[in-house]
Amino acid sequence: MNTHPRYRHEAKYLCTSGMLEVIEHRLKPLMQLDSHSRGGDYTVSSLYFDDYRDSCCADNEAGIGVRHKYRVRVYNDDAGYMRLEKKAKFNGLCRKTSSPVDACAYRAMYGGDGIGLIRHSDHPLLKEFGAMISARLYRPKIIVRYTRKAFVYIQGDVRVTLDKNITVSTQTECFPSEHEKMLAFPALDRGLHLLELKHTDILPYYIYQTVQMNTLQRVTFSKYYIGRKAARQYGGGIA
Repeated sequence: MNTHPRYRHEAKYLCTSGMLEVIEHRLKPLMQLDSHSRGGDYTVSSLYFDDYRDSCCADNEAGIGVRHKYRVRVYNDDAGYMRLEKKAKFNGLCRKTSSPVDACAYRAMYGGDGIGLIRHSDHPLLKEFGAMISARLYRPKIIVRYTRKAFVYIQGDVRVTLDKNITVSTQTECFPSEHEKMLAFPALDRGLHLLELKHTDILPYYIYQTVQMNTLQRVTFSKYYIGRKAARQYGGGIA
């Protein structure tokens, strides 16, 4: 149930399309595609929530070392596989806890019914989020959507994700499976994508070497924060 995950190291890099192609070619002999990939790319859609003060966005902008955010995620627009995720950061380390979300629980959290979510749910993360909805008025803000190819290496719990064509929309009512109806904006400049390198234990040096290129620079990056900035830039407003 992923209720007590360990903290992980995360490194993020902005890449061009050409860079990602080279890195993907290098990774294929060394790592396996993850279970969602099914031999190719898959779509990730995340609905992000924030409180009445936009604390998650503000903490990221201020560079607060200890912070968290909540999102509901689906893969390939499959509403039958929704999960609530809490992403926590602790001075550069990351931890993610998650819980399945059924249609009733989703209606409660989207509609701001924290008490209903608590009553409906047995999972501690859902109960926690229900309390946050009631106490801090967490509400849906934006949808972030992109295509991903992910490679895994079991020893050391290593994961490399290649995220392309990251877009954002404030039309949260289109989540989880009506993306064709929503107006979406690019979250990054044209031709830029994101590589993430994650590991729990020791990172094999040859994998680190594989994803390194002379022009590849590590960045501080939050899809939620960048998405909120893009929504303002393109006139999508703040949900």
